[in-house]
Amino acid sequence: MSYKIVYLILSFHVLFVHGKQSLCPNIEKCGCSESNKKLSQVDCRGINNMAELKNLFKDLEFMLIPVLKIQPCNAKSISSNSFANSSIKFFSSSCPFSNIDVNSLKQIDSLRELKLLTTEFTEIPTAVGRLADLKILYVNDGKLTHVNMEVQNMTRLRELILKNNKIVQISEKAFHGNSNLKIIDLSENNLTSLSPEIFEESRNLKKVLLQRNRLNSTKGIFKNSNIQEINIRDNRLKSIDDAFKFELELKSWI
Repeated sequence: MSYKIVYLILSFHVLFVHGKQSLCPNIEKCGCSESNKKLSQVDCRGINNMAELKNLFKDLEFMLIPVLKIQPCNAKSISSNSFANSSIKFFSSSCPFSNIDVNSLKQIDSLRELKLLTTEFTEIPTAVGRLADLKILYVNDGKLTHVNMEVQNMTRLRELILKNNKIVQISEKAFHGNSNLKIIDLSENNLTSLSPEIFEESRNLKKVLLQRNRLNSTKGIFKNSNIQEINIRDNRLKSIDDAFKFELELKSWI
């Protein structure tokens, strides 16, 4: 009887001092947060290989992870089974990915927001372009040099942020499938010109950020009368008189 009393007292002490047991106690590099008794966010640090996350998904019994953040990170690739049986709504990483397997992300059909920072690839991976239900895509602070037609199939995309890369060229039809796109940020790249057709099909576009590039001309690129905010400062423009096809009611113009 005395042993049971001692055990109960010790158990109460552990709970009182240390709090309740973590939602993911077996993952050394990850910590879990909760809100209203539900998992709200998982933060992982020092991940060297994405295979290390397999135990995380298993430990959480493959429940939906609203937010998964990995920072800092040394993993350089995402294999075909890195996210097997996982369910994630928002994934953010600062991993130097140079390769993402073409089938690796399609397993996360719950994914709606993706942030890939400090990546090594020069073009948006095919695996990313296949995320048809994605609404927000960030590929910042990386080594992108070209944007072809990788995002055309992402028809629900609302925000595309490609800030601070090394982009020198964007296909004139790069965004022709993105009629729901509202914000596009191409700032802090190496663009010297853009096709007049580039934003033509993005009819819901509200905000365009092009500052800190090397643009010599913006002739005819703003044909969308719905645009409300434009930033083209710190370029090599001598005139912007030919940039617009319509008179825009801009809320912000820099």
